[in-house]
Amino acid sequence: MSGYGYTTDELSRKCNVSKRTVYRDLQLLSDVGVPLHHDPKSGGHTIAQRRCASPNPSLTAGEINALLLAAYTSSFRSLESLGQLADQAISKMLITLPRQQRQEIISSLKSCAVELSLHEGQQHILTSLLSAVCRRQQTRIAFIPDASGRPPLHTKISPYRLIAASDGWKVVGRSSLHRGVRCFEVSQIHSVEITEDTFSLPQKFLRHHGASNVLFSRGHVKRSQEGLASLLAMSSESSASDQKEDDSSH
Repeated sequence: MSGYGYTTDELSRKCNVSKRTVYRDLQLLSDVGVPLHHDPKSGGHTIAQRRCASPNPSLTAGEINALLLAAYTSSFRSLESLGQLADQAISKMLITLPRQQRQEIISSLKSCAVELSLHEGQQHILTSLLSAVCRRQQTRIAFIPDASGRPPLHTKISPYRLIAASDGWKVVGRSSLHRGVRCFEVSQIHSVEITEDTFSLPQKFLRHHGASNVLFSRGHVKRSQEGLASLLAMSSESSASDQKEDDSSH
């Protein structure tokens, strides 16, 4: 569509969709910043050409390719809201690239697929936990640690980090119930209530794991398990501020 101006009827026939779908998709492209041009005389639609080699001159072609591919295959695409924003950002960056580079990236994206799904309740829980982690707000959760059918347990956590592991999302943080650092399966959490209370990351955590809020576990399962074990080992070093948190939660 960047050269010859296709009419709505032509786009409908070529794409084998209704004209209503064509109008909707053209509007979506316009909404995400694609510079569409409509010729009122011919009725053709084209994409205006831009002379821009990169959305950021400091990024190489390889870095741009890697960035867009990472955004397209991110575990966060299981969250509908973030997935839609990622698609919009990808579209905006693609349109600024030279045609050949854009086509190469699109080909790479089409060769990949992300098959992650969360039901509506889990989406709400993961979104809430992400907000709590980023804002460093203590959170009350109800969770069922096993399939025994027992009533949920309740605890107040300081969520240090979210982990996108091969077997699902996890949240690591200090639990008032356990009086130490624990790892919770997001799939076992039934409710989340973000409080107004804030927390600071322990210095030992920062020294060993940095300030990143999200960890994407890759590679062998053994390495992932060792990473979790390292995080949980901090439970043996409770500080005075941790004890104060426990007292205030009861």
